[in-house]
Amino acid sequence: TTVQDAGRTGYAAKGYRVCGAADSYAYRLGNMLIGNAPGAAVLECTLRGAALQFETDTVFALTGAVSPAALDGVPMPYYAPLFAKAGSTLQMGMASTGLRSYLAVGGGIATLPVLGSRASLVTSLVLLVVAIVLELAVLSVIRARTRAKTSGDAA
Repeated sequence: TTVQDAGRTGYAAKGYRVCGAADSYAYRLGNMLIGNAPGAAVLECTLRGAALQFETDTVFALTGAVSPAALDGVPMPYYAPLFAKAGSTLQMGMASTGLRSYLAVGGGIATLPVLGSRASLVTSLVLLVVAIVLELAVLSVIRARTRAKTSGDAA
């Protein structure tokens, strides 16, 4: 599950992808159903939905790939404005049709924007983790060679 919005534009020349919701129709419809601004951030769930607890009374909508969804154990429909009381728990299951489900909440998902967008780019995070792992592996090899050389010099 990632945070997505309409994406960031104007940065391709600097190497940044647009990102944003994969299913722009479902994304826009979710925001429209609950009266959000057109660019409000939502949660985009790939295959498996989210499980979360609402901290405040919240209007929300589910769109996109249909999966079983229940609020405090009560089944919830897709493509309708819905209401959750503070403390309510929403549980979404595996998508039965499609790939990505969207959860739009009143006011949008409030994360810090980066280059004018709240959209997450998972591949960037994966590449960062891979780079860190490779750097650690190189450092480990360098340390091992240094220890071997130091041990050889001492003998």
